[in-house]
Amino acid sequence: MRRVGLLLTVLAASPALVACGPAMDAVVGIGLDDGGDLVAVAKVCDDDVAQVDLYTHDPEVLVRSWRRDEPLTGTESWRLDTMSGRWRSDDTPPGLDRDAVYGLWATRSRGDVTSWVTFTGEEVGRLQPGHLLVRRPDRLSAASDSSEVSVIGWDDLRTWNCGW
Repeated sequence: MRRVGLLLTVLAASPALVACGPAMDAVVGIGLDDGGDLVAVAKVCDDDVAQVDLYTHDPEVLVRSWRRDEPLTGTESWRLDTMSGRWRSDDTPPGLDRDAVYGLWATRSRGDVTSWVTFTGEEVGRLQPGHLLVRRPDRLSAASDSSEVSVIGWDDLRTWNCGW
């Protein structure tokens, strides 16, 4: 009888445990615009994003950083191979190695990370124009800081409800 009581207590608490997870104030992604050009995208739901950094993993090396004079508070994309728009960089435009693992990290104006996505050059190479790789904030794991990386369309990002 004790085991049944314990099991019922655990099961009753399970929905609350699954619903808990790290807060997501923004979504950052990488993909192809409708013309097939490589872009980064950020959607801010709470606070802001002032800088986005592209790193390689193993070894961790900064590939390129983009900064905004005024932090982003909405949704915006920018091409990674040009210096146009509101995102600025002093670095050379990146070329993605098919076999390398990358991380794209978004940082708030106060300096803390708000979102990231990890991907390979091969994953980006398989994308169709108009699609993005993002960490799904609506699929965060309660057991860790990770979540599922998904391919979504631009319209999916635009219509995502920030109430995740």
